[in-house]
Amino acid sequence: MTAEQVQKMSMIFRQVRDALKHLIDAIAQLAEDALNVFSGVGTANTSKLLPTSQRNELLTKKELAECWKVSERTISNLQTEGLPTVPFGTSIRFDYEECLTWAKDRRIKGRGKTKLRVVS
Repeated sequence: MTAEQVQKMSMIFRQVRDALKHLIDAIAQLAEDALNVFSGVGTANTSKLLPTSQRNELLTKKELAECWKVSERTISNLQTEGLPTVPFGTSIRFDYEECLTWAKDRRIKGRGKTKLRVVS
């Protein structure tokens, strides 16, 4: 390989490295934004996460999963970690505001990361 070829390869590798750094930063920002939306941190009005008609209603597991854009299995996993529930006959429901408060506290007091699996 000639010195000129080595120089060109070096330049290409630097460009690829810089592009990858930019991509990684963008992905990290997207992940942080997703966590902030889930936990309500940094949003001006967290009630925007839920339609007005449902803000004061008790939600099913499916409805809460849809609001948070996670799977129902994730909601079940969060229940085992202490997500508040409300007995509702023979089933359970979720008070949205209580769950949102729990999620905010967990994000602030927790490990700084959640184990959410976002449903695409």
